[in-house]
Amino acid sequence: MADWLLNGPIYHYTFVRDANDRSTQVQLSTQWKLPVDAADNLFLVAHYTRSVEIQVEAGYISSVVSLNL
Repeated sequence: MADWLLNGPIYHYTFVRDANDRSTQVQLSTQWKLPVDAADNLFLVAHYTRSVEIQVEAGYISSVVSLNL
């Protein structure tokens, strides 16, 4: 991890939103020192949690409930 951190800062922002909000757009503004080096990177990730409940009756799936958290 220490070697990985030598590559530059790591930022994490949390944007909590309603589970029904399925928007997928992001706007990012950043400043790079010039000249931009080929080794400079920006890694942007969206992560979420989905809970799935599967009900089985007599060996068959009878119900599936999915919830985005």
